[in-house]
Amino acid sequence: MSVVSFGEHGASRRRSLLALLLEESVELAEDVRDFIRSRPSRGPFVAPIDQLRETAEISRITSRVGFAVAWLMARNAVIAAEISKEESLAPEYRLGGAGVCDVDGDPPASASTRLLRLSRQSRSLYDRIARLDRELDATERGPLH
Repeated sequence: MSVVSFGEHGASRRRSLLALLLEESVELAEDVRDFIRSRPSRGPFVAPIDQLRETAEISRITSRVGFAVAWLMARNAVIAAEISKEESLAPEYRLGGAGVCDVDGDPPASASTRLLRLSRQSRSLYDRIARLDRELDATERGPLH
């Protein structure tokens, strides 16, 4: 199976892909919000280092989703001619969070399967967006903009 680059699709397919990725991002953000809201207090039964690791993982998850949404909104702004293709190459419109979002966390052994699932989903989303962002450099103002 060959992988077709984002830039190789026609304009309507790019818009559809962006819409699907944005929908996935928003659904994931809602799942994370629901997880945080429903997360029971772990109390004194969980070691402080494990509580810290879980909190760090939740921060990584929310960062990944937030940076993905920001990138997708910037791409949509280019399609809508709200910003130029050249302007979209500026750092503020590129995928942020390297060094935080692209790190695999060290969740505690006591982490719930739900937290681990959210972590995997957010990492997958961020990695796919990162690949698309790298295509911006590879195509140098090509059809991805």
